[in-house]
Amino acid sequence: MTFTEAVDKLTETTQSLSEQVSRLTANQEIADLDRRWEMQRNEFMITGKNGRTHLPTEGTAMVGGIVAVVFGGFWTVMAFAITSRSPFGMAKIFPLFGLVFIAVGIFSAIHASSKASEYKQAKRRYEAERTRLKRK
Repeated sequence: MTFTEAVDKLTETTQSLSEQVSRLTANQEIADLDRRWEMQRNEFMITGKNGRTHLPTEGTAMVGGIVAVVFGGFWTVMAFAITSRSPFGMAKIFPLFGLVFIAVGIFSAIHASSKASEYKQAKRRYEAERTRLKRK
């Protein structure tokens, strides 16, 4: 084997190793991105009444808000009807609990909806970055 052939073979091997290192680096960056996304994704989770966690959606946020508003309205009307003729002055505060239900329901719906929107944006950024890294 001549010196020139040895140099050519060494150059070829070096290029091959360089490509392998580039692929390994890209795969490592994707794995790191996936781990970071999994941690970030957990920050968006909402705990339900059964203790199970799930990702928020705008639809479930609105349904929950509507249910709370309807229940609060029903509570207010019924409590007012029951306590309107009560001789006890303190009984008049029970209809106000319905207003509290309504306020909490609206707040919860807005909070869950904004979390769902933030999750969608974060997921889009993650997917775009993952696609970019795969193209490397």
